[in-house]
Amino acid sequence: MGMITDSESSNEYTLLYYTPLKGVSYNFIAFFCFHAAFLSYQLISIAISSKMKEKVSKKALTKYLCIMLPLLVGCIVEVVGYIGRLYTAEDANAMGPYITQSLAILISPVFFAVTIYMTFNEFIKTVRSPQISGTQARCLTVILITGNFISLIFEIAGSGMIATNEPSIGGKLIVVGLLIQIVLFSILLITTLVFYIKLERQPSTIRIAAMQYPTKVINWDDLGTNSISLSGREFPSKLINWRTFCYLLMLTSILMIIRLVYRTVEFIEGPAGFTARFEDLFYICDSGLMNLCVVCILAFNIPNYFILHEGEFGQSLESIELHGSEDDNNTISRVKRFESISLGIFRETL
Repeated sequence: MGMITDSESSNEYTLLYYTPLKGVSYNFIAFFCFHAAFLSYQLISIAISSKMKEKVSKKALTKYLCIMLPLLVGCIVEVVGYIGRLYTAEDANAMGPYITQSLAILISPVFFAVTIYMTFNEFIKTVRSPQISGTQARCLTVILITGNFISLIFEIAGSGMIATNEPSIGGKLIVVGLLIQIVLFSILLITTLVFYIKLERQPSTIRIAAMQYPTKVINWDDLGTNSISLSGREFPSKLINWRTFCYLLMLTSILMIIRLVYRTVEFIEGPAGFTARFEDLFYICDSGLMNLCVVCILAFNIPNYFILHEGEFGQSLESIELHGSEDDNNTISRVKRFESISLGIFRETL
């Protein structure tokens, strides 16, 4: 941890009460540079892959790639922040480097949040569960992203006030922005948790293995029996599926909330407070948590998950022939019912 400077006894406003450690800053520059490079490699590989282009439309592929772009921007902003922190280590009270590192590291998770919110929306659309409709998910996502943008404005404005020697007002504006984000991620966490619990508790007697039976003629009289037993829960694998996707959303939300609570306490206490005086807390509760959050998202390979669902899974479902033994109207209603439970997660509907 950096040493407390002699300016602590001064009556002037002190930006930092320690000298940032260069070595740790270099480490996080390397971490986020690696994340940005790895994510770029993932996106470019998917974009130029002929197999991926065959599975989904160009529009869908572009959409999935755009979901990850805010995460890439956030990693780059983190790198800029830690470079500014290196300059702050040379002069802890230099306003320019301090504002650069403080603002960049403060707002970079806002970009991570955009990717998480957009991922949630696309996940709900992919699952097609009666628990949350696509319209509800879309409205919630709009609220989350709008609130995220408002919090970003508060944080930038607060940092600007600190730069103009109005630390008290600036700190309060930043706290408002952070509190907004805490509320938003709490909503996302609760929504995902409730969705997960309801989906787990709902009976699942109808389980259709479209991936294993791409050419099978399915008779509606056989639905509900044990002739077809594999559930879409484990698509595309036992490790990467809808359950682990829920875990990912909940874990990233928790990491974000912990980080936001820490930063909120830090700005409420001010630069002379307990949390702001210890650099170790900053690296644990901010840098470390955000690094872990990005690692979790990259490890899941979100675009590939969506592409598999819309591509291979969707094509397999299209090749299944549906036959009803009753009148056409009843058959049509059964087809609609089949479509409502087919993609992503297979559940019994009332």
